[in-house]
Amino acid sequence: MNYLSEQQVDRISNLVREVEKLSDVEKLLLYLQLPCGRTELPEGKYKPNGNKHGADIFSKKPDQETTQTYTWILSHLEEDQNVSLPKQEVYDEYRAFCQANRFEPLCVADFGKAMKHALPCIKPRRLGQRGNSRYCYSGLRKKYRIEPPSLPDMTELKPAVAHNHNHHHHNH
Repeated sequence: MNYLSEQQVDRISNLVREVEKLSDVEKLLLYLQLPCGRTELPEGKYKPNGNKHGADIFSKKPDQETTQTYTWILSHLEEDQNVSLPKQEVYDEYRAFCQANRFEPLCVADFGKAMKHALPCIKPRRLGQRGNSRYCYSGLRKKYRIEPPSLPDMTELKPAVAHNHNHHHHNH
């Protein structure tokens, strides 16, 4: 640690104290949103700015899709011990949201992992008669009032919409 100034060490200590106050879910979201700026990689095999190459040595890069998946889960779903939701229904809604906002949905397995991390109390269960059972998330319900998750890339979509509008105007 001898190459860090005292101010830098203090700054990190303060950050750590702040992070300790966060809930687990907030910590997870923070972790997912950390930039992947790992430039000093071993033996200089990796291009310093080629994040893609650098990220290969880490099992899973916390990327935008993952972050937005967590944001969606936390803004659309909440725990309620008396309710169960069919897994497929939850995933279908998530997928529709992804398509509407033009980003790749996680595959079913990864979405399941994201659910496990974001809402650890929710247990997947099989409900219904044999041969007609459905996989459900037990103890989960949709939020009635949905806070719209802030999506940073919405601004990029606006010019395209305006452009289409003008184009449409031309035809008349």
